[in-house]
Amino acid sequence: MIKQPILVELQYFVNAVANIQRGIGPEITDQLVKCSLTIFQDLPAARDAVLEYFALVFDKSLGNYISFIEKDANGAPPVEPAIVDIQEALEKLVSSGTPAWAPLLSTWSLKLLGQLSEKHGRGRDSMNITATCNFWMNSSAMKALLGLSASCFAKLNNDESESCIGILLATFVSHTPHFDWVVARLGGCFPLKVISKILQCGLKAFSGNFNNTLDSEVGILGYLSMAHERDLNIALREMFEAVLYPKTQGSLTPNLHTIPYLIHLSRMSEILLQPIINVFLDTFKETLIPNLVYQSMHFPSNYNVREIFILLTDLATQVGHNGIRVILTLARMAETYSWCHELLEHILLKLEMNVLDDRKCPLLTNLTNEASQKILWASCRSDNAVEHQTVVRLILLISSRAPYIYHYTIAELLTTRADTCPNGMGALARILGGTLGTQEYPTVDPGLEISLEAISIANKRRTAEDYAQNVTILRNLQHIVAFEKSGESVHLKGQPMSGAIQRNASKLLSILFNLINQIVPETESGTPFKFEEKSSEPVEKKPKKDADFMMKEKQRIAEAVKEQIHLIVTLLDDLDIGAKDSLLGMAEILNLAQMTVKYFFWNLTESDSIARCRAMNKCFSLLTKQCSCRKAARTAALRDLLDGALFTYRNLFGAHPNPPPKTNVRFSAIASRISLHAGVIGNGLKTETRATGYPQSEIQKLLLDAIMACCQDNEHTNVIDGFSTVSLLLVEMISPDIMYNGFPWPDEDFTKVTMERDLQIRRIFNNSPILWSILGLVGTYRPALCYASVLLRALCATVLNQWRAKSVEKPFQSVNNPELIFVTLKLLEVMALGQLLPPPLSYLHVVIEYFEPFEVVLLLKDCVWNYMKDHVPSPCLFKFDSTGFHWRNPETAKPPAQFVDPLRFIMLKRLPLLGSLYHQMFVLPEMVNNGGGSEAKTATES
Repeated sequence: MIKQPILVELQYFVNAVANIQRGIGPEITDQLVKCSLTIFQDLPAARDAVLEYFALVFDKSLGNYISFIEKDANGAPPVEPAIVDIQEALEKLVSSGTPAWAPLLSTWSLKLLGQLSEKHGRGRDSMNITATCNFWMNSSAMKALLGLSASCFAKLNNDESESCIGILLATFVSHTPHFDWVVARLGGCFPLKVISKILQCGLKAFSGNFNNTLDSEVGILGYLSMAHERDLNIALREMFEAVLYPKTQGSLTPNLHTIPYLIHLSRMSEILLQPIINVFLDTFKETLIPNLVYQSMHFPSNYNVREIFILLTDLATQVGHNGIRVILTLARMAETYSWCHELLEHILLKLEMNVLDDRKCPLLTNLTNEASQKILWASCRSDNAVEHQTVVRLILLISSRAPYIYHYTIAELLTTRADTCPNGMGALARILGGTLGTQEYPTVDPGLEISLEAISIANKRRTAEDYAQNVTILRNLQHIVAFEKSGESVHLKGQPMSGAIQRNASKLLSILFNLINQIVPETESGTPFKFEEKSSEPVEKKPKKDADFMMKEKQRIAEAVKEQIHLIVTLLDDLDIGAKDSLLGMAEILNLAQMTVKYFFWNLTESDSIARCRAMNKCFSLLTKQCSCRKAARTAALRDLLDGALFTYRNLFGAHPNPPPKTNVRFSAIASRISLHAGVIGNGLKTETRATGYPQSEIQKLLLDAIMACCQDNEHTNVIDGFSTVSLLLVEMISPDIMYNGFPWPDEDFTKVTMERDLQIRRIFNNSPILWSILGLVGTYRPALCYASVLLRALCATVLNQWRAKSVEKPFQSVNNPELIFVTLKLLEVMALGQLLPPPLSYLHVVIEYFEPFEVVLLLKDCVWNYMKDHVPSPCLFKFDSTGFHWRNPETAKPPAQFVDPLRFIMLKRLPLLGSLYHQMFVLPEMVNNGGGSEAKTATES
């Protein structure tokens, strides 16, 4: 029996609803709403009628909302208490009542949402889902229904949720597209299930109508993907696996329209494009190609090869993530499948058009990120020809928009070892050539600067790995420069790398300077350079294994430093750095000259003769290029060469090593003012020092070749100037006094004034025998030897006084002083070579060994010293011909009789022994001068 109050409430509800249908009375009152809620809870038979009334209430509220929005679009719509009461009461039933309320109310609310959305949503189809959601959520009625549906979904079990999702999708099918926003909002309650169902719904619609735009499905999926991307990826993976990996037993035939359907979704929405591409790349394997080819035969008719190529090309250029993977996947399959190659070409041409037209392209933007750059650099070294070429084209395309990628690509590829990965160097050569058709393109210079800066930083760390990478970079630079000079590559005809190195030569010189400073000179050992060690712990104090490892590590480092220096010098030589057209400043040129000289001395001790010869040729070439056009560079190079040969590295040229310093030596104040060359007071005569070793002929020749390279020039006059500089530098370095260094030879008595200086000069010649070879070279380029007159004068004064002391001995061979004999002969030979002594005095070095000591004194004083005193060795005495060669005419430079007669008389005393020489020196010239040329010739032949 129904309670009396319920019957009263029911009677009131029925009468009120009847009046509403007749148009009498208000539709919504607080009493009527409360009455309907009471009946809904207590009278199950009347629930359908109450729900119909609630639908009327919500419809009325929604109508009021639409009217308000049409009048004031920016205003806030009022909140209706009836809607709030109904929502609270129904949600309370769902949350606190029996489980049966949730399925009932969810079904009712979903259907009502569909009806109201379609009824009041007409004319608003142009809005997207996000805008539609915002529009309806401002309505208290729609918001209440949506909230009620979400509360019901939370209380459903698995079976009930499946049924509810079915109702949701059925309503979606019935009321699309007006119901799309509801599916999008409520799909978050069951994202994976809803997304999967929506995908299947779209596939069915697509299979039935290929031209269907699927706007609803695309909108819902796009909305859900923003918050539930993971669920979307799972659903897409299931679709791909169902069609790509079909099960063979007990499974349905896969829908062969799945692939074109997903392509269609990608074309419709850029939001869906990226997850579809990502899932496909993770799922795809090259072994699936035959299956895809088979399925393509069953694609819709409007998805033919031509159309699908256009679609895929447009889609590929819109990929904003994993775009590089798409391109490289096509490139790797292009050698096997021609259609992949064709599709790849379509994509690359599309990218080129975007670049030339300066249009935005997500794929190009994706290629500029750091991860894509690393993939591109790795693929530059690929053995796959199509992949290799494709990556190079991509780098060239994006470099016009992002020049820094071009620069870092150059720096990265320079670290590739050409022996293990030749394709990397091929890619670098292609990239250096730039792109045809673009006017503005990045320059090579910043890329080279990055590499040079990396070399500088690595050299400061001083690890074997860093040094090895530096060697690789420099070796690659050398290969590229050689390749550019050969002209074999079309892309390198402009020699971009050579020009960049020339413009950055100062940075290269800085690296060379630091490397050379890492090798410390040892002036007294056989090896003049060694690598500077920075280990704080001595190797011998470390365990044996560690010590062995450290020793090998240091050897590797030393070899790497050595190779770096050789490679940099090779680059400088190949590119004519320091030549006339060089871009270096004078300070850098002088620095280069000094480093070239250091490089020369460093290579003198190279044990490998082939490597030493190669290094010396580079050194000579660099010296010639620097010195032939700049006197300052020539002077600096010659100064360092002479200083190294005479002092710093004199041990290489046969000089005595410096004796160890004596400590705690007591001396009186007067001792510092007394200098005795014969010995030390109280200690007796000096002990004889060992004979000075003469430098090896090969090392001597290398030094003379280096001096010759500094002085070499196309014009002979400049060559003479160079050797004159050598003479002046020798005087500056050897002569300890700045006075009396001119051309004239004074009276012999004046040597008492310069005795100390003369002995010092003689001592330097004795200690550095290479000086005789240098003077001999200078003497061949007359009149350069004149500028060394003070040295010859000092040597002549010392040997004259020394022979005078030996005049009591006889004969010449009995003089037990090889050094005196050697100096005398070399002095006369050099003076004859430089034409300072004319014939017949120029033969003195040939005949003097046959004379007695007192005769030697007579000849040195009367024939040499007095002649040089009266005939000042000045360059003015030398004439030059049209070719620029300087020489003294024997006819006009014939010495007077007083300088020749002593020699003539001494030789007459030994005519049986010296008859042939006497004839050649005295008789033959007189016969020629008297017109007896033919008789003289006959006599000579006989």
